[in-house]
Amino acid sequence: MLLAPIPQSHVDLIDGPYAPALATLMPGGGPQATVVWCNRDGGYILLNTMRGFQKERNMRRDPRVALLVADPANPLRNIEVRGRVVAMTEEGAHAHNDALTMLYLGKPHFFGDAVPAELSSRFTPVICRVSPQRVRVEDGGGRPLGAAALALPGALGSGPIPASHAGLLCGTVFAVLVTRMPGGQPQASLVWCDYDGEDVLISTTRERQKGRNMAADPRVALLAVDPANNSRYVEVRGTVAEIAQAGAIDLADRLTQRYTGKGRFYGDIYPAEQRERETRVVCRIRPATVNTDAIFK
Repeated sequence: MLLAPIPQSHVDLIDGPYAPALATLMPGGGPQATVVWCNRDGGYILLNTMRGFQKERNMRRDPRVALLVADPANPLRNIEVRGRVVAMTEEGAHAHNDALTMLYLGKPHFFGDAVPAELSSRFTPVICRVSPQRVRVEDGGGRPLGAAALALPGALGSGPIPASHAGLLCGTVFAVLVTRMPGGQPQASLVWCDYDGEDVLISTTRERQKGRNMAADPRVALLAVDPANNSRYVEVRGTVAEIAQAGAIDLADRLTQRYTGKGRFYGDIYPAEQRERETRVVCRIRPATVNTDAIFK
């Protein structure tokens, strides 16, 4: 099988101890997004999960996945890998998990250092070998403000997102949006987002791939990870309830001010004339399932 190469300019993101977001497909076809640890074996990407976890069951049933890793110092520098899981095995999985624990935590044992040792009798690690089929990179083009969660406005605490985690969607944390390509393959991209107490709001255009994907199939997942603690996150699975042009420029400007400290999306982030070449929209994601934090936190 021909493997899409990982560019040397971004291989450090796969090799480094960052917080990759893995997109898999749920039984009904909607996407799931979770945090994983990974490393490489030649041209393949190796993930480690546990037997029976939802993502493990998803990959056994449907091997199509996407992985997105962003540079924590500059999230606009990131890599997306779309591919297929070509092998899943428990052989060597404990040793692989220990190697990942050393990479990510600087400690030698997953069971005992990353999680309590007694959990080893209840959970069985599984190595998932991913064959990259398409690789997309973004170079950053500047250094944005550091990502952070926002102190939650009190009025938002009674909505579908727990008050303990809604601030991850209201601050400057770059979220990972997962949509479905026309053939069903997950696509993962980095987005700015907002939360109004009911829906998660995304700014994009009708012309971009994720905009076209959401217009064709409203099932999405969104993952926002605390940059100070990658075991703290919120995953939102739901549907795009509305794609509208009304208010799209206002949202883009508001997100620009929050994420960059600049005033206008068109003029400060993109050239002003680009506004006439694309159709900017607000995508309202209506949460159906909300998950918070790593199981092994």
